[in-house]
Amino acid sequence: MNNNQLCCGLMLLAAFSGNSQAFDMALGVKGGTLGLGAEATFKLHEKINLRAALNTYTETDTFTEDGINYNGEMKLGTYGLTADWHPFSGSFRLSAGIMSNGNEFNLVADCKQACDIDGSQYTSDPVNPGQVTAVIDFKSMSPYAGIGWGNAMSGGKWYVGADVGVLFQGTPQAALTASGVFRNQLNIPVSSSNPVFQAQLQNEETTLQEEMNSYDMYPVLNLSLGYRF
Repeated sequence: MNNNQLCCGLMLLAAFSGNSQAFDMALGVKGGTLGLGAEATFKLHEKINLRAALNTYTETDTFTEDGINYNGEMKLGTYGLTADWHPFSGSFRLSAGIMSNGNEFNLVADCKQACDIDGSQYTSDPVNPGQVTAVIDFKSMSPYAGIGWGNAMSGGKWYVGADVGVLFQGTPQAALTASGVFRNQLNIPVSSSNPVFQAQLQNEETTLQEEMNSYDMYPVLNLSLGYRF
């Protein structure tokens, strides 16, 4: 989540908080597959609540994809609104909403060990090191649908909740770029701007994109704990 998204999310929560005298209200923290976050819940109807939430998380790790070893970051960042319908006036709920989706992967391969680029082996040149960069991101707005348990507007002051759902994030968009100089299997220097190398890199990007096409839905599992005012 970038600074603009975080600021907008906090402003969203603050705006609703400023109107809390018109509604029953609860504030909570949560964690799950969207990262760590905070939420504010407002009672709109005896069976309908509105949640404003933001989530963020960053993890640095190593990733291997199609013969290339990457180091990089997985950044999770979402905020948005979810309506919860409690059809039986209990803890069970049906949920639907919309989220601003800032999830992305930023990966770098230094190719000190051979990188397989479209079936050819390349290593980084020791004098002018080459590297491959992969960026994977998603559409900026993503619908959400799911079920859950827990009603912040009923029971005691403290509440617990759980969500199971899907973020319809669309087909991820993958992009590969390269810089510097590489050595091919014959130990001959190859610039990252070389037309043959660029054609192979484009084929590698196409392969990565095809692998990403099946990740258009992101599973959401959340646990929350909060307090009702």
